[in-house]
Amino acid sequence: MYDATNILDICQLKAMERGLSHDAGCFNPLLFCVRNPIHAHKIGSRIKNHNQKLEDIKQRSLHFNFININSNEDLSRRVACPGSHETSAELDESSLVGENIEEDTRNLVEMLTSAELSKCENNKIFVFFYRGSWWDW
Repeated sequence: MYDATNILDICQLKAMERGLSHDAGCFNPLLFCVRNPIHAHKIGSRIKNHNQKLEDIKQRSLHFNFININSNEDLSRRVACPGSHETSAELDESSLVGENIEEDTRNLVEMLTSAELSKCENNKIFVFFYRGSWWDW
């Protein structure tokens, strides 16, 4: 993603170098890169290279048999939070974290690094990640 950000930064810098002029109907200064054929070619080449890198990553990832767990599905099912955060006596125990987190972490590490797991012929790689923070729930 840094490459994509760099491309946008270059467009912005070129627009700033050009300065603010009100000629020729293009209201967004970032589009200066597209209007100038030299800059358009350079930016287009960078975008093409970036897309090729992403395609290469996708192709290499096929060799690892990653399992798509559709983690983004939960985002579409999420219910909007009400405007006020009222407290209640109800406790959703499934949302509690921390009581056994150290033991659970050790067990997970042991499970993932155990000799039995590494001997499996059809070993699949699972990727665990955390995104967000407590207020996302």
